[in-house]
Amino acid sequence: MTTLRGGRPVARPRTAEEQRLDNVRRQYNWQLTFRRLYLSRALGILRERGAVNSKSLVKAIEDSPVFDEEKIRIISIGFDCYARGDFVSALHTLVPHLEDCLRRFLAKRDGTTTSMQGGRMREKSLDQVLGADEMKAALATIQPLHLYLQHALVDEAGLNLRNNVAHGLLSVQACSPDNANTLIHLYLLLGLLRIKA
Repeated sequence: MTTLRGGRPVARPRTAEEQRLDNVRRQYNWQLTFRRLYLSRALGILRERGAVNSKSLVKAIEDSPVFDEEKIRIISIGFDCYARGDFVSALHTLVPHLEDCLRRFLAKRDGTTTSMQGGRMREKSLDQVLGADEMKAALATIQPLHLYLQHALVDEAGLNLRNNVAHGLLSVQACSPDNANTLIHLYLLLGLLRIKA
């Protein structure tokens, strides 16, 4: 079965295992579609009441080992854009910085963030960073955060926000409250992570 997005094929499993994983992703996509309705409604109400603003969002993530103080400064600018309803700016600020935070977090967990490609050291792609055993172990405390991150950021059959932002493919329509709320939700969930003693 081929998965289409906008009339173009984005996923075509070749083996039985790939088909099983594709079915899991497809099921997850359906569940997330309905969950996002509730998420968007809840965050929309909180934003309208002023309860979700840059200050409250920073407070929710500042104790997490995923976010360095230096990164929180620029992330707070993205949070300001989100709180004002400027979802284009929010997504284009918050998506790349979330990727960098995840990469730095993997390094803190003694994971490697670079690989040798064509005789040169290069940064691993975000799907490789998320696929690292150290990252999976750290994210396992909040189920199903790993799958959620993959679906929202790098899965061609999912939202694929990271790749769409990085390659300039994110349309104005895709800079929607639903996508912005999903990204804020990911920040908040990652804000719950703590380093074990």
